[in-house]
Amino acid sequence: MKRYAFINGSGQVQVIRTIPGHWERTLFPGQHAIFEADPDDYLEIYSCSCSTTLLEERRPCRCLLDSTGPEVEPNRYQWLPPELGVLADAVNG
Repeated sequence: MKRYAFINGSGQVQVIRTIPGHWERTLFPGQHAIFEADPDDYLEIYSCSCSTTLLEERRPCRCLLDSTGPEVEPNRYQWLPPELGVLADAVNG
């Protein structure tokens, strides 16, 4: 198992899920998730709107950011007002 990071760089809510596996997370724009997976596992990325959830893409985990990289943290909530960035930190864990 290796740790990977995914950043929701889109302007909409996304649901990400590891395949195979039972790990799933909902991410708002600008949020990130760090998770463990085998390099041969896949990350499915779904876009969510009011009434639908569509599979946008499936990426091999080995192509994702290594969670030890410095590019995961800086300015991750710069698009939010400061008070909402604190709330996002609390929700994101």
